[in-house]
Amino acid sequence: MNTNTDKIRALNDNLRQNLFCTGKDKLVLTHGVLSLPADIQWRILAKVKLFNDFNEDNDPYGEHDFGMV
Repeated sequence: MNTNTDKIRALNDNLRQNLFCTGKDKLVLTHGVLSLPADIQWRILAKVKLFNDFNEDNDPYGEHDFGMV
């Protein structure tokens, strides 16, 4: 893997694992997620935060920029 891809992957992993701790990034949710009850929204965000099942099918470039919950 090249250095640029490694940097992108590290940034994406950090953002995903620290959704509310970066202080400068903006968290954007779809209307579909926002229409759900708050407890379900929190469960979804927890799954995003913990997601680490990256593989060739969902992460062909190794950037950890996609996840499915």
